[in-house]
Amino acid sequence: MVRGRCAMQGKWLARAMLVVTVAVVASGSIRGASAQCPPEGFDAMANFNFTAWIEHTWFVQEMMPTSFLTEDKFYCVESFLEPMSEDEVKVQNRVRLGSVTGELKGGELSLMATIPDMEDKAKLLVGPEALLDFLYGPYWV
Repeated sequence: MVRGRCAMQGKWLARAMLVVTVAVVASGSIRGASAQCPPEGFDAMANFNFTAWIEHTWFVQEMMPTSFLTEDKFYCVESFLEPMSEDEVKVQNRVRLGSVTGELKGGELSLMATIPDMEDKAKLLVGPEALLDFLYGPYWV
């Protein structure tokens, strides 16, 4: 794992326990993993406040490198969340290349997050906006 290199401010971020793995889930990489996912005994966040979660920009705390998001791009990875409906959110990710002051890159590919069960809003499905949602991968907060 690679640690993010961008300073974060604000109480809302200090309390955040979010690990952004949208890119990994959307690529389907997790589906081919041999380990059980999620691990036995793990569950999503209880009493999750979805509205509060999408109000702010999120900064990655820890992320697994992928073929399209390599370690040299792990500077100030951020996600912008835009509500589209009660159970859908558009996700746009950006990174700084090479350093915290490097060129800003990303935002060209929109992802969508859907909530299949409104009683358990911490368990989302995420994938590229162009795909049908039944092809999305799991994303738990």
